[in-house]
Amino acid sequence: MRASKPQTIKAHNLTFLTQIIKNQGPLSKGELAKLSGLSVVTMNKLIPELVASEVVQEFSDSVVTGGRHAVSYEYNAQYQLLLVIQLIEKNQQIVFNFYISDLYGTILRQEESSDLAFSWVELKEKIQKFLIEEPKIKGISIGIPGVEVEGILKMSDHPQLIGVHLRKEIALEFQLPVTIENDINAAVLGYAAKQDGKNESIVGIYYPRDFPPGSGIWLNGQIVRGRNGFAGEIKYLPLTAKWHEVPVSEIDLAKNMSEVIQTIISMYDPNEIVIYTESKRLLKEDRVFIEASLFAKFSTIKLPKLVSSASFDQDYLHGLLVQGIELIEKMQE
Repeated sequence: MRASKPQTIKAHNLTFLTQIIKNQGPLSKGELAKLSGLSVVTMNKLIPELVASEVVQEFSDSVVTGGRHAVSYEYNAQYQLLLVIQLIEKNQQIVFNFYISDLYGTILRQEESSDLAFSWVELKEKIQKFLIEEPKIKGISIGIPGVEVEGILKMSDHPQLIGVHLRKEIALEFQLPVTIENDINAAVLGYAAKQDGKNESIVGIYYPRDFPPGSGIWLNGQIVRGRNGFAGEIKYLPLTAKWHEVPVSEIDLAKNMSEVIQTIISMYDPNEIVIYTESKRLLKEDRVFIEASLFAKFSTIKLPKLVSSASFDQDYLHGLLVQGIELIEKMQE
C-alpha cells in the first residue's frame, strides 16, 4: 500500500478540521486537538492557514482564563457564497427565485422574476449581475420543474429553456461548478435532510395546482434518478388519470393519489410517503378514502407513514441549498 504524500495528509487534515469547526465550533486549539486526535503542534501549524484563507476566524467572545485570552475559532460561513436559482409554479406561471446563501444555508439575499418570457440570454445576464455584486459566489445550484437528459433540458414547464445544455453552458460561461436538480427530487432531498437520516426510504409526490404531478425517490441516502433522469415521472403511469388529455382541474386527485401510492408501495415499499399539495386539494375525506384503499390492498404489510405537506417550496429550496453547499465543499477538498 502506497503511503500518502505529506501534501495529501495536510489537505485532509485541513478539511477535517474545517468540518469539526463548522459543526461544533467555536472551539479552542486544545478542544480541536482533543476532538480531532491531532496534536496541539499540528493545530498551531494548520489553524493559521485556515484563518489566513478566511475559512475560519477568531471567535469574538473569547473568555479570559488565568490572565490570558483562551482564543476560540469559528467557521466563517460567508467566506464563500452559493447562488440558488429556483424555478417554481406560482399563479399559473413559472417564477424564477434567486437566493444567495452562506455555507450554513442562511439566506442573505432574495430576488424574484416572474417574467413569462424569461429567456436563456436573460438568465445569463441575471447570473452575471449577481456575480459582479457578490464576488464570493463560488457555486450555483439550480432547481427545475423538468427533466435533464444527458445534460440537456428535454422536458420543462418553462419552454424557453428546453433544449439548453444548462449545466454545461453556465459552467463554461462563468467558470463555476453547477448542480441542477428536478424540483421534486430537491424537495425530497430537503425533507430527508431535515429528518437527519431517520428514514432510509422516502418518496415525495408533488401535485402542483396547474401542472401534472411528479415524484422523487430517496433510497439509502441518495436520490434515485434512473438512466435518463426520468425516474419519478408518474404522470406517464398507465393509470385512470389522463394528464395530457384533460385539464388538471378535471382529474380525480384522490383516486389518482391512491393509485400512485399503491404503485409506489409495490415498487419501493418506503418508510414514508410525503404528499405535497395545497391543503384544500387533499381534504379529510380524501385522506380517509386513500388510507382505506391502501389497507384493503395491502392488508398483510406495515404501511408507510403518509404525510400531507404544504411546504413544497421550502423543502425544495432546502434541498437546493444542501446540494449546492455540498458541491462547493467538494471543490475545496
